[in-house]
Amino acid sequence: MRHVTRLAATATLFLCLPLTAQIAGQIVAKASPAAIATLAPRPGLKAEEREAAIGMPFHWHDALVTEPGGRIRARLRDGSFVSLTQQTKLVIQKHDSRRQQTSLDLVYGTIRLQVVPLFKPDSSFEIRTNYCIVGALGQADFIVDASSPVSAIITVFSGTVSTSNSAPTSVGRVQ
Repeated sequence: MRHVTRLAATATLFLCLPLTAQIAGQIVAKASPAAIATLAPRPGLKAEEREAAIGMPFHWHDALVTEPGGRIRARLRDGSFVSLTQQTKLVIQKHDSRRQQTSLDLVYGTIRLQVVPLFKPDSSFEIRTNYCIVGALGQADFIVDASSPVSAIITVFSGTVSTSNSAPTSVGRVQ
């Protein structure tokens, strides 16, 4: 009987590892109405939307969504901060804090990013909009505004960012 109990505890630990490995960060501040939408079903969870709460974790492929009057400030696992203004939708495609690789999709709205220094060889921090791809080149503090239907505006407070057209047929990059 003792052997069966140890085996069950070990199996539970392994089943939980993939979920904790995909945690991207947690909500540190919010103003309602704001929500987290689980886009990709995970074991034990189906796609759903739930009210964002301070301390609530979010995972890869989740979307942070704010409505009129709503705001969210989130801390990623690497220490970077993402702030969403009202009427914004941001999808966390990937955030691997050990490899320092982050990929975010700004579907619409405006976000401010405060990115920690990137020092690993293959590190990257990218935000994709319908119009451009914005990448932080090391530590940076900047805003990406994708609220216009025809353009995106990038405002850099500190650090260096690069931008490129999101259309695969367009070439060129600006730093």
